[in-house]
Amino acid sequence: MNMPDLKEARKRTKDKVEILYDKYKVPESVKHERVKKLLELSDSLEKSYYDKFKGKNKDVLIEEVNEFGSKGHTSNYLMVHTNEKLQKGEIYNLLV
Repeated sequence: MNMPDLKEARKRTKDKVEILYDKYKVPESVKHERVKKLLELSDSLEKSYYDKFKGKNKDVLIEEVNEFGSKGHTSNYLMVHTNEKLQKGEIYNLLV
C-alpha cells in the first residue's frame, strides 16, 4: 500500500467512525434522565447504608473542629457530626 492509499484508507475509516458515532449517539435528554436516575439510586443506597448503623456506637476519627462542633469518619467511611468540640486527630466512640 503506497502513501496515497494509506491516507485514503484513514479517511474512509474516519468517515465510518463518524457515521457510527452519529448513528449510536445517545441524545442529551436521555443522558440527563439516566444521570438523574443514577443519582437517585446512589442517594437511596447511601441512606440505606447509613441507616444500618443509625443508633449504634462507632469509633470516629475527628477530622474537623469548628465553632459548630466536630466531624469525622468511622472506619467504614460514615461521616459523623457532633455538636461537641472534640480534639482533632483523636478517636472517639460516638453514637451514629
